[in-house]
Amino acid sequence: MRAQVLKKLTAARKAYAEYTHLGHLLTLYDEHLALLKGLSRAAESKYAAKQAPQHDALKAHIELARLMNSRASTKARHDTLRTELNT
Repeated sequence: MRAQVLKKLTAARKAYAEYTHLGHLLTLYDEHLALLKGLSRAAESKYAAKQAPQHDALKAHIELARLMNSRASTKARHDTLRTELNT
């Protein structure tokens, strides 16, 4: 019985540590997304003014989409852990 309690306590501690880590990671993702959105707008403006090639704007869009997907995956795991910790 004691071993089961310790096992559950250890699992809860690990889940909470991961939950906290993912919360910090989501904050970083949000900061990077804000910066990348600005970079993407700048690349679009330069392309529109014929001061930069189109691939600069496309690369910024691709990186933005990749970062948004990573954030969405992290958010889903964060939400799952929150549910597990609350049950």
